[in-house]
Amino acid sequence: MKYSIRTNEIKGNERQQGENASHLRGFATLTFGNDFKITNIAILESNEGKLFVSMPRYKSSDKDEKGANVYKDVCNPITKEFCEELYDNILEAFEKAKCADKIEEVKSQEGTEMPSFSVSVTPFEREGSNIGGLALLRIALL
Repeated sequence: MKYSIRTNEIKGNERQQGENASHLRGFATLTFGNDFKITNIAILESNEGKLFVSMPRYKSSDKDEKGANVYKDVCNPITKEFCEELYDNILEAFEKAKCADKIEEVKSQEGTEMPSFSVSVTPFEREGSNIGGLALLRIALL
């Protein structure tokens, strides 16, 4: 599958101490072929100093067992193999962009055609919500 990754570093967001510390280090945009893109893929730093990828997400109305808000991914890789490949490529592009001090783009060399996909929509009704349905988009990695 042909895809490209663009990353950029968030400047002035150096490691801070305390409760207000931000772990956000950058963002990535993933583009499949020339037809579909996913933005706001966060690149974060753990408390141990290791970088990791967080797909775009939203705050749900659910709470966990401690009463904290539950966030759910908007989109995510399905297979372990593609997840590892994608996240490794995003972090590699981010490191290159940091070294070059610019936006970095990495292109996959596999395939040249837009992958096949399917869409399903589920009606959604909740009092006070203007959302009429939820869509699921599946992209085949063949």
